[in-house]
Amino acid sequence: MKKLANERTFQGRLFILIQNLIDESKTIEFDKIYQEQNTGTTSAKFSDGTLTSSTNSNKKIFIELKNASWDASDDELVMDAANKANMNGAEYFITGTPRQLIIFQTFKPNTTLQERKLKIYTLSNVKKDDDILLPQYEREILPKLKIFLQELSDIVHGVKEVNWDSIDKFFVNRLSNYILEASSFMIEPMFKRITKEKTLQKRLREYLTEQDIFNVTFKFDSNDIYNICQLTN
Repeated sequence: MKKLANERTFQGRLFILIQNLIDESKTIEFDKIYQEQNTGTTSAKFSDGTLTSSTNSNKKIFIELKNASWDASDDELVMDAANKANMNGAEYFITGTPRQLIIFQTFKPNTTLQERKLKIYTLSNVKKDDDILLPQYEREILPKLKIFLQELSDIVHGVKEVNWDSIDKFFVNRLSNYILEASSFMIEPMFKRITKEKTLQKRLREYLTEQDIFNVTFKFDSNDIYNICQLTN
């Protein structure tokens, strides 16, 4: 089946929501979100997104996004975003996917890039890129996006400080992203098999009941089977 959504689709939808939230808020001190803006450098010319401050024209935040198959903390993605922020003197940069957004501090002596992350925001657990076209995706991420923008504004404008508090959270985040991505590939063949095989349904029902595992209703609809795929992984 042909994909209907890609990285650019996600960029467009996300940036429209961000601009709307900025326009509506009196406390989020950002002015505009620009898509595919020239960074003014000879290499890595274009940034997926550039967020500008409404109170300080020198403050810009560079944003690099990938589709749902990526981890928002992937080293390649972080390096790309960091290079653009570094070359433009931007203090902070953002990496993201349809599932997550991460705030990084650009300049921090004696640290690796991964050690410069400040906070991870989970937007959703979408199964695939096309899910971003569904109305419920927008409804799900909107309140989380508002929190992200307010906290980002507070960090950038010196209202508050955020420090990464646990290396364990990084590994849990990486594992969680692996599980979600692997599960998205499993759900279609698993759905076909489980919905056809009553014996398999019975065995699953007995096992899940015995293990007292939540988030499965035994309707064996797409949500149930997605949760079973995550459990399997």
